[in-house]
Amino acid sequence: TKRKYTVKFYGYDGQTVLQSSDVEYGQTPKYTGATPTKPASASTTYKFNGWNPAIEAVKGNVSYIAQFIDGDAVLYTIIFKNYDGTKLLEKQYKYNDVPSYSGTPTHAPTQDKVYDFSGWTPTIAKVTGDKTYTATYTSAPRPYTIKFVDEDGVTTLQESEFNYGVVPTYSGAKPTKAETAAYTYEFSNWTPALAAVTGAKTYKAVYTATKKKFTVTFVDYDNTVLKTQEVEYNANATAPANPSRTGYTFAGWQGTYTKVTKPVTIKATYDINKYKITFKNYDGTILDEQTLEYNTTPSYAGTPTRPKTAQYEYIFASLQYISRENLKLTWFYNTKIIVFHHHSKTTLITHTSISQGG
Repeated sequence: TKRKYTVKFYGYDGQTVLQSSDVEYGQTPKYTGATPTKPASASTTYKFNGWNPAIEAVKGNVSYIAQFIDGDAVLYTIIFKNYDGTKLLEKQYKYNDVPSYSGTPTHAPTQDKVYDFSGWTPTIAKVTGDKTYTATYTSAPRPYTIKFVDEDGVTTLQESEFNYGVVPTYSGAKPTKAETAAYTYEFSNWTPALAAVTGAKTYKAVYTATKKKFTVTFVDYDNTVLKTQEVEYNANATAPANPSRTGYTFAGWQGTYTKVTKPVTIKATYDINKYKITFKNYDGTILDEQTLEYNTTPSYAGTPTRPKTAQYEYIFASLQYISRENLKLTWFYNTKIIVFHHHSKTTLITHTSISQGG
């Protein structure tokens, strides 16, 4: 009589017994119960994907644990409603998605107020379950037309509507006035002084006259501004401290910054640094020396050699890094040595035949 062994099938948790039976030696066990299941997570369902270990002919007592792969994403219903409960959108989203409403909800105006959409309550957040968002609004007083005009009182610079009680703001280009031979003009303020809106109003630009000056800008090699200085016509600017640049030596300033008659940009110039690169063999013998500019990659055109000994012969090889094993391997092709470097340890392994590999 063939000996029988206990075969158990467990659920995903490795603890719940789904089926237990005695099977003769050499027979392949079969699971005859319902398809194993695994509870869905907040974001994912799971599909049965076989057993671990793989089922094989019985050789002794054995346990199999159900294995699963990710199935369909769990979907949640998100509803957007208007202030009055009107449903604007109902849509399903995956767990951790951020729901969105593409339109802009509106609120019908009343006699004395208008309404602007201000957001959703609660604040929109990543999906963790079914949720309803309701549009919220802010109310504002009646708007009035406010004009901003130039000094001539005719040229309109901006015409906008501002709500009652709000101090109007000018958001257009800064008003300008043509310069003369001796002066430039800078916008100063408005007349009358800006005040909270109580009705339609016009404001006129006011300018301040200033003796003509020019800006001298000192910039680095990459156009980073190092210093700006305002100087009067025909005056001299003062250069900042000499800047620095990795791999380079400051050489001076490009441009003239004395007797300035117009806006000017002065740029720092540099000379690139050079470095001596030395290639040495295993015994310290210098193979090559090169003088290279900063940030140039050195290269050695030849192939280093090392004399063979009575026991070993050597062939030059480069290092190959394998992150999975955290090893640095050097392969010597057609030789009798493989050198494995692992952190600070070195092990020599002899081998009679080594094929090329990585």
